[in-house]
Amino acid sequence: MTGHHNEYIGAAELPRVKAPRTSLWKIIAFSGIFLTGLGVLFGFLHGRLSSHSTDGFLFSFFMSAELPTLTVGLFCTLVGMIGWARHLERRHRLAASGTFFIAGLLAYLSPINVHDWTFDLVFVIAGAWVIAVVLAVMAAFRRA
Repeated sequence: MTGHHNEYIGAAELPRVKAPRTSLWKIIAFSGIFLTGLGVLFGFLHGRLSSHSTDGFLFSFFMSAELPTLTVGLFCTLVGMIGWARHLERRHRLAASGTFFIAGLLAYLSPINVHDWTFDLVFVIAGAWVIAVVLAVMAAFRRA
């Protein structure tokens, strides 16, 4: 007897725990992108309703849900992209980094008013550029 646990009579094979697959990271990343867009939409609707009335359920809902939805969306996008990028080659990491940089640049080129819903785009710009930098650093340190 060598002491290996599988050599005992009636020993069951233990299930192996696998790391989350790339599809899970994709779901997290795309859910984050969706939530980020939903947060911007909530900001837009909050701004539209505020020009008519600041009373009522919808105004309160959009005002209360705007920033949390945007924050959770950006966080999920960051975490999901980091997890997904761990499975990508260097060139695909750079492509994803460039995509987020260009998305932030396009949002930056839009007219932003600090008293309007477009101010939410400042968070989107910062988040997109942070994700772009993180992915570029991950690509730089990727082994072959």
